[in-house]
Parts: sequence; structure tokens; C-alpha cells
Amino acid sequence: MNFIGLAAGKGSRMGQLGRYLQKSMYPVLDKPFLQYTLDALCQSSVYRRERDRIILVVGHYKDQIIEYFGTNYRGNRIDYVVQDKALGTGHAVWLAHQKSDASEPTIVWHGDNFVSTELFEAIVSNPYSNCITVTNYQSKRDLKERVDLGEERVLRVWRGTGPCIETGPWKFSSSVVEKMASATEDEYRALLNLQKMMDKGLEVGYIRNPNWIHLGGTEPTVPENIFACVQAMYQQEFCK
Repeated sequence: MNFIGLAAGKGSRMGQLGRYLQKSMYPVLDKPFLQYTLDALCQSSVYRRERDRIILVVGHYKDQIIEYFGTNYRGNRIDYVVQDKALGTGHAVWLAHQKSDASEPTIVWHGDNFVSTELFEAIVSNPYSNCITVTNYQSKRDLKERVDLGEERVLRVWRGTGPCIETGPWKFSSSVVEKMASATEDEYRALLNLQKMMDKGLEVGYIRNPNWIHLGGTEPTVPENIFACVQAMYQQEFCK
């Protein structure tokens, strides 16, 4: 299986932090935020060290990530793909796919989201070959990633009207990943391309994540969201 982490973004919504830090490397408690998810992945029952691939897509301040984790993180091989231009998540997934095992499914997560061991296991075990993660979320902004849900599968993953939004991680089949850079609006977005494929009959499942921890969030404000993330990770690490 391929595990792809998207960690190329500039973090422009995080204000001054993005001027000197890659957003997934923001220190939370005693380590960079990205490390929590990498540790959770490597400890999960669905990750097989001797066979699976971990690929990080890097760009903005890429050296911070590469120098910290290296190519052998605690005995786990990590490969890197550089996204020089900010062409979107669809393009990033497509780039990483060129370095992955094309015969295996792909799990994708955003570097500024925390993905727990349980969440990795849930999305891998979902019966659909393609699957997304959703959470209930109210916002004052018009979010393009709002979804419409049926009983077992997604009805609409892009510009939906339901109470949930898509939050990652994603599970994609090889054939879907290959088409991730087919359609563009302002950039090649993974969910936009997934919607185009759904319009042609692709079925996509979903799982719910009631504990979305998104370091790059801006609501109610950037500082308040960061504080909430630190609190959530403290609970995750020390109050199990």
C-alpha cells in the first residue's frame, strides 16, 4: 500500500508562521505536528514496513522536513517528491503516484491534519476502493469541500450542501490516482477531480471522523485554532 503525505503548502492562512516554518513542522508540545501522524501510521496494523511505501510531497521549506525525518525514519523508509509550484492537491497526489507502487491502493493525508492509528485502520478497511473522511462542520465561509452523503456512499464530494465537509484522509485506487490531474479550476484539486469521476459513475465510500484536528484551520481565528489543536494533541498523548 502507498501512504502519501501532502506537506508542500506555504501555510499562508497561518499568518507570519509561514514565513519561516513549513506548516506541518509547527512544534506542538515536544515535536513537529507531522511527526504525530507518521508515528500513528507506523504503529497501525495496516502499515507493513517491509512492503508499504511512505511518500511525502514537499515544496515550501522542503529542507525542514527532509532534514528532520530523513529517508529512514525509525527504520521506516521515506521517499520524497518535490512539488515546485503550488498546483493543488490533485497534482501533488498525481506526482507522488509516479514514485509509488501502481499496483497498490493509496492512502493520502494532509500534513497539517492529524490522522490517528484508528483512523488509518478505518479508512483502509472500508469496503469501497475509493473512500473519503467527513466531519460535521459549520462555517461562515462557503466551503467547496462540503459533501452530500447517502447511507453508505458519497453522493457529492465537491460543492455539496450537507452539514459535513471532507477532511481527509483519502483512499484511492490506482486508476483514480492516475486521473487526479485531469480537471482544474484555479488548480488541480483532488476533490474536484474525484467529483468529475463520480459524475461518470465512480462510487465513493466514506467514514466519519468526529475528532478532526486541523492545524492549518482559521476558525474561529488562527491562534484559537492552534491552541485547540495543542489541547487536542495533549489529550491524545497523555490522557488516553
